[in-house]
Amino acid sequence: MPMGERQVRVAVVNQHPSVALGGSETQCALIAAGLARRGHDVRYVAVGGADVAAEEEAGVEVVAVDRSPRAAVAACTDRDVVYWRIARWGLRTATRELGAAGVPVVFAASHVDDLRRIAPGRSARPPGPARMLELLLGAARSARSYGALRRVAAIVANNADHLRLVPSGV
Repeated sequence: MPMGERQVRVAVVNQHPSVALGGSETQCALIAAGLARRGHDVRYVAVGGADVAAEEEAGVEVVAVDRSPRAAVAACTDRDVVYWRIARWGLRTATRELGAAGVPVVFAASHVDDLRRIAPGRSARPPGPARMLELLLGAARSARSYGALRRVAAIVANNADHLRLVPSGV
């Protein structure tokens, strides 16, 4: 790290590429390794578990947690900043608890639905009352988690067009 620059303790929160290999997982692994190469203290909080060999070789600490927002948050409380890249899953808990601890959260929008108040529902159930109830409950959860976007320190997106959906005041 060049003289005069401060080491930042960063947490990257997402599923781990050894468990769910996709675009956001690959991107998070690259971001974590790049920050570690630049001398930062990087922790990859692997929601749902991980095979940690590759990141540890790159100087990234990997902490596997279960699929609980509180477990993910607990692994981040000693960080200077958190990069949240697992959609809006757990974002209400993260912004509330990390905000109380003074840890800023940067939300990375993976999909346009991450920035919509109510994301379109999906259900594998056949048409009928059970499917309608499932979709309505999903819409209510989506609207509730949308409020957490107002408590993040910043929002980033791969598609600049999606940023027009960011709530005012963020």
